[in-house]
Amino acid sequence: MAWSSSWSPTSCSTGPARVALAATVLGLRAVAAAATALLLRRVVTTPFGVVRRARRDRPPRPWFALLVPAGPAAVGGYFPLLRWLERHDVQEPLPYLPLLVFAGGLAALVGTVLAAGWFSYAAGRLLHRLARGPAALLAARRLTADPWAGSRTFAALLAAVLFGGGAAAHRAYFQARYAAELAEARTFGDVTSAGDTFYLDTIGLVDLAVAVAVTIAAGGLLVALVEGIVARRRAYAALVAQGVPRGVLGRSVAWQALAPVVPAVLLALTVGLLLGRFLAGPVSTSTVDGAKRYVMPGVPLEELALVGAGAVAAVALTVAVGLLFLRASTTVEELRAT
Repeated sequence: MAWSSSWSPTSCSTGPARVALAATVLGLRAVAAAATALLLRRVVTTPFGVVRRARRDRPPRPWFALLVPAGPAAVGGYFPLLRWLERHDVQEPLPYLPLLVFAGGLAALVGTVLAAGWFSYAAGRLLHRLARGPAALLAARRLTADPWAGSRTFAALLAAVLFGGGAAAHRAYFQARYAAELAEARTFGDVTSAGDTFYLDTIGLVDLAVAVAVTIAAGGLLVALVEGIVARRRAYAALVAQGVPRGVLGRSVAWQALAPVVPAVLLALTVGLLLGRFLAGPVSTSTVDGAKRYVMPGVPLEELALVGAGAVAAVALTVAVGLLFLRASTTVEELRAT
């Protein structure tokens, strides 16, 4: 075989195209500038350096009630649509069906994150109506004043919990399939078959990745919590100077963090379970007469409880660590003019 004499090192490029590289470099800056302008559209800076955010009088709308069911519905329609195309000898539109599943998962995730804002406002209204202690009342006022803080703070945690719920659903599916393979092998006389545990071992790695993601999200929660305490240190110092105990302030911060996260974690677990269940589908087994039998995997309550309890425990531990900064931020010196 002879090499072509027209080949040269410059005839094939190993790097990205110049147009694509320029579009990426400029596009990232344009997207960052647009996002910054969108986030700062309600921020006003006075000549004295005081930054105020315009207050939103309108409470959060429950838009998540439209996005959350739309996600599992889009994912759940994937396999029925695929079987319908096979029965009617229609070629599968490859680019569109995976995009449908991706769009459904993204809609479910966005709806779950938006639900944290609505849960914060609803928890604040409920605490304001039913609570009798000063800590819960302070937390209620903070939750209703800035309900979207939950969506900003718990976004990464809720995403990790949602993936954890999906991983638990897939683990239940692979366990059911493993048991069905063993039963099928024994039905046909193969008593030496031990089944394939490859997928179960893989799901173990996914669980480890979810645990790492929850840990990283807890670190972000700690940073956001400490930043919030430091930003409101003058208000906290004024309350302490007026006679409010620091323990009341600490319990109010705990109420503010835990009240919206518990229902949001439950919603994320439910959505993740539905997405995983619809993606995996039922387990098919063959009987002696050759007929197909479909078995639906059970609900993995233990795995779901472990993921949910781990997420709530991570938030509680974050609050406990963040409260260590409360005493240093509520000294009388914080009230002095600078």
